[in-house]
Amino acid sequence: MYNDVFVEQLVKHKLRLKNILIKVLAIVAAVFITLTVWLITPTYSYIIFTAAVLLAYLIFRSQDYEFEYIFTNGDLDVDRIVAQRRRKRVMSTDCRSINVMAPCTEAYEHLTKKYDIVRTVDYSSSPKSENRWFFIFTGGSGAQVKVIFEPGKRLLEAMKFELKDKVKE
Repeated sequence: MYNDVFVEQLVKHKLRLKNILIKVLAIVAAVFITLTVWLITPTYSYIIFTAAVLLAYLIFRSQDYEFEYIFTNGDLDVDRIVAQRRRKRVMSTDCRSINVMAPCTEAYEHLTKKYDIVRTVDYSSSPKSENRWFFIFTGGSGAQVKVIFEPGKRLLEAMKFELKDKVKE
């Protein structure tokens, strides 16, 4: 009998002020570049216009992304999917390297002080999300990394089963 565990979950990233500003700046830059080139050399302005619009579109689309959590038999992978087209693995870890896991609340903030955290990464939909959790794991170089994520019920249950006493609630 096999006891394989496989849980997938998609979390759509909510636009933040930074993302909106990048989108607006991309459009403003495209218009500015097009107008500047049109004033200097009107002959090539249509080529520059096309390139500027294409670049603005690509920048605009790159701000729409989501995270996919994939939990398979004790291994957690996090992929970043940009514009529902490009996928890139941003993190992969084995549950054995996770030191502690808890909800992202002030009540559990003291747990992070026990570790020498080198960097913190946020793979949740928004810093204001209510169902955010964190875990601290030891990376390949021995550095402690704090990961903030937003697990659903099935993913949380699978991870709790695998981590057992490392999960704080």
